[in-house]
Amino acid sequence: MRPKALSGSIAKYSRGLALSVLTLIGAPAVSHAVDYYWNTGTNTWSGTFWSDNATSGGTTGVLPTSSDTITFNQSSVNGAETISLGADQSVLGITFSNTGTTLLQGGGVADQILTIGTSGITINSGAGAVTIGSLTALQSVAIALGGNQSWTNNSASQFTVINGIDNGANLLTIAGTGNTTISGIIGSGVTFSGGLTKNGNGTLTLSAANAYTGATTINRGTLNLGGSTANGSLDSTVLNMAGATLNYTRTGGTTQAFTTTNITAGANTITAVATNTLTLGSLVKTGDATVNFGTTGTITTSTLNDATGILGGWATFGGTNWAVANGAGSAITGFAGTYTMTNSVLNVGASALSLVH
Repeated sequence: MRPKALSGSIAKYSRGLALSVLTLIGAPAVSHAVDYYWNTGTNTWSGTFWSDNATSGGTTGVLPTSSDTITFNQSSVNGAETISLGADQSVLGITFSNTGTTLLQGGGVADQILTIGTSGITINSGAGAVTIGSLTALQSVAIALGGNQSWTNNSASQFTVINGIDNGANLLTIAGTGNTTISGIIGSGVTFSGGLTKNGNGTLTLSAANAYTGATTINRGTLNLGGSTANGSLDSTVLNMAGATLNYTRTGGTTQAFTTTNITAGANTITAVATNTLTLGSLVKTGDATVNFGTTGTITTSTLNDATGILGGWATFGGTNWAVANGAGSAITGFAGTYTMTNSVLNVGASALSLVH
């Protein structure tokens, strides 16, 4: 029996030795995401200014990569700051907590690209205004989406993105209680099939000729298309609304067209300024959703009125009247006739409004 025991010991030793050798010469390194914190004010992006300590001090000298998240700033570092990328940069996600203003720009040598992974962007409550990009030559920062992601502004300060966003096939969600302005083109790359979703109670303002072709979904808050500028349009043809507001405020008497508008949930509002035309295409209402159309501008739909001569009890005009479709190309208006109610059924007729029991 002793030879068997010895043989077993040798086998175990051999296996252990083999595993040790494999670890030394052949085992792949496992990459773990690291959180890095900006430890200074205005400066150029380099490993010197990234620390692994959220408060102060810590180990520096390592440049964040696409598997790492970054935060502006360490909690002990606050104030107005400008960070120059100096080169194309790639990170998993970005958090802004600096109580002063933060500007990310190219650096003056060349326009740069900032690739952001699936952790997206978060601006914490109490953070100062955040701006990414610049209109100055060699200072722009184009953003490339490394996957589906959310940009969430929970600050009372403005979040502004100035240059183009290469969304590819990825969904970009804008969320939070704070306001966001994107003046660069969403869909600035070679492919741009991804969509845009608006969540949260804040206002999203778009003021560029956006090229993305995925659906535009407004679940909460307000989408301000145009921002009272001469720009602001969508190549997206499907609009989904679920308890939110769309304001078409571009100047210059322009037209924004959708092929389908889905009213899927909640109370919704759609408006256009006096000189603009908003073409909604086919209106599809589901569940107990409602929509109110503004009284200015020209808002049209290809959907026909119901048997009572209105779009339906779910659609109002100016908040106090039933909405009436007048055919594609003609503005939605308020109902000009009279109503009767018989056994709780709405009837449209020539008599005055009355309730018949």
